[in-house]
Order: sequence, then structure tokens, then C-alpha cells
Amino acid sequence: MKKIILTLITLIVPLLAISQDVIVKMDGNEILAKVLEINDEEIKYKIFSNQDGPLHVIKKSDVLEIKYPNGTTEIINEEQEGSNKNNNKHDSKIVRVGSSYYQNSRPLSYPAVTKILGESNNIEISENWRKGNSQKATSTPLIAVGVPLVAGAITSGILLGYDILDFELEGNPLFYLCVIGGSAGIFLTSYGIHCKTHGKKLANKAIDDYNNSATSLNLKNNVKVSFGLSHSSLGAGLFLTF
Repeated sequence: MKKIILTLITLIVPLLAISQDVIVKMDGNEILAKVLEINDEEIKYKIFSNQDGPLHVIKKSDVLEIKYPNGTTEIINEEQEGSNKNNNKHDSKIVRVGSSYYQNSRPLSYPAVTKILGESNNIEISENWRKGNSQKATSTPLIAVGVPLVAGAITSGILLGYDILDFELEGNPLFYLCVIGGSAGIFLTSYGIHCKTHGKKLANKAIDDYNNSATSLNLKNNVKVSFGLSHSSLGAGLFLTF
């Protein structure tokens, strides 16, 4: 009975790992938390890994957004987007540094990048960005559940080691539970890694395509051609200016 309870715990606990809220600060740092209250000035929360610990408070002006377990994102402070309002013209490249984005040396949030790419009027760029980030978001819970499931199955298998070595497998539900849990974990982790990798490629392609089109637009705007005729008492001429 103890083995059954312990095995179930090691396989079920990973499912709780995706119930955390993510507070994204204005400086890009993230806090894994359980948000308890949001008022006009502050956000009250507890650290997700220590929910029996003290209550923490952060000013809303220091928070960009909150990501919830169901996949929704609540924008708390749009000042970041507002500060880039005059810089969102399609004439400045978006610089990617790790998982962060900058334009004209200013940090950009995900909604800000989405808006800029949308204003490029290029459907393919916008779609690649949307699909890429959607796949990356999907990969997070898959990996968060898959990896612990594999670890839980391995741990449970070790606990059942004596029975396995004695070939007492027939009719042993714990063994089959470990196999099912481990197999599910491997599938979820593999598919999650695939989604994350492919999603990252799509998102990066969208940024690169935007930057390339921005460069082309700059060249087009900077090259001006004019024709004219000049004449004087000494003769006439044709001039061409770039």
C-alpha cells in the first residue's frame, strides 16, 4: 500500500507544476508566484515554492505583465509600449538578445513586438511570429509535466527494484503504472522540445524577415534620383543626381 501511495505521488506531483503564475517585471526578470490580490497600486503574492511563507507585495508600476497557468496574459503596465510609440516605424531593426528584444536600445515586451510586426503589413511575418510564440508557449507545460513524469517513473522503478529483479511483474500494477507514466513523460518531453525548437525558429524568422524588409525600405527611402537640364552662355548639359 505504501508503494502504491508513493508511486502515485511521484507521478501526480508533476501535474501541479504548471499551476504557477509568472510575474514579469519591467526589467524582464520573472517571479514564479501565486497571485492573491491585484489592487490599484500593488500586487500581492506568495512565492510559488513557499506558499506557506510570507506575503509579498510589488508595485504595479514595476510589473509589465502576469502570465497565468491557463495561458492568458494580463498586461499590467503599458508604459513600455507607450515609450516605444514613436519608435515603432518600419525603419528600425529589432535586436534579439537571448529571449529579449530591443529597438533603438529600448526593451520591447511581447505585445510591443507583436504590434510592431503587425504594422509591417506583412501577413507572413505576423503569422510566423504568432505561430512561433504559440508553439513556444505550448512547449512549457509539456516539458514541465514530461520531465518530472520521467523522473517519477525512474524513482518508482528504483523503489520497485527488488520486485523487478525477482521477475514479479505479472499482475503488478505499480510496474505498469511506472511504464505508462515514464512513456507519457518521454512523449510529452520530446514533443515539448520539438515545439520549443520549431517555435523559436519561426519567431526568429519573423524578426529576421522584418529586419531585412526594414533594411530594404531604408535603402529605398535613401536613394533619390533626379533629372534635370542646365544651360549657360557656354552651352547646355544634362545632370543626374542620386
